[in-house]
Amino acid sequence: MNSAPPFAPRLLPLRLPRVCVAVVGTDANELTEKAEALVRDNSFMEFRLDYLSKPGLALPRIKRFIENHPGTIVIATCRRATSGGKFRGSIPSQLDLLGKATAAGCQLVDVELQTAGKCKAGQLQKLRSRAGLILSFHDFRATKKLEDSLEKMVAYPADFYKVVSTATTLSDNVTMIKFLAREGDRHSMVGMCMGEQGIISRVLGVRAGSPDEVARVIHFLAADASSYITGQTWSVNGGMDM
Repeated sequence: MNSAPPFAPRLLPLRLPRVCVAVVGTDANELTEKAEALVRDNSFMEFRLDYLSKPGLALPRIKRFIENHPGTIVIATCRRATSGGKFRGSIPSQLDLLGKATAAGCQLVDVELQTAGKCKAGQLQKLRSRAGLILSFHDFRATKKLEDSLEKMVAYPADFYKVVSTATTLSDNVTMIKFLAREGDRHSMVGMCMGEQGIISRVLGVRAGSPDEVARVIHFLAADASSYITGQTWSVNGGMDM
């Protein structure tokens, strides 16, 4: 049965801020000090527990931070080294740490597809009963087979599916944006391209303009016709920001 577990309230995409800021630190003091400096202008944060030398010791500080800033939404991420992160512990240790992060007040947890594929039955849903679950996949080489990756992901019920690829050309941004437009009606999607070529996907959102409108801007900027344009910010949003 794939019905949502009794985590209340379920976090809906329309209720979440559109920009999430990743916060990293080598210890609990550095992590929370950075969060304190950011929280005034950023109510949506991702705490990268895998960057901490002793992540378990940071949980009391994280709990205190969340209690002091009740309007803040925090994602707990503890990505394993085999999936591009820095956590070198076992999968049970990873899931245990994320479970303790939800007890500290984190409303969302990010689990990579590689971990999901090795979990025992019920482990992910137990975690999802405590917080919203983001199931993520990162391709550190290219932007390809996005639909195939998503097909593997949706085998595991989650609240959000996050697909991150690496852009090697500007057209990879178009591929990602059109992928999100196609799949966004069926799933709660998060997607972007890493790398210097992928900055456009991280700045332009599908809701700011239709995929075709965004694509036309990307194609123009990649063409010789735009060679005389430098240092400009292009907003594809129908005039919402002037």
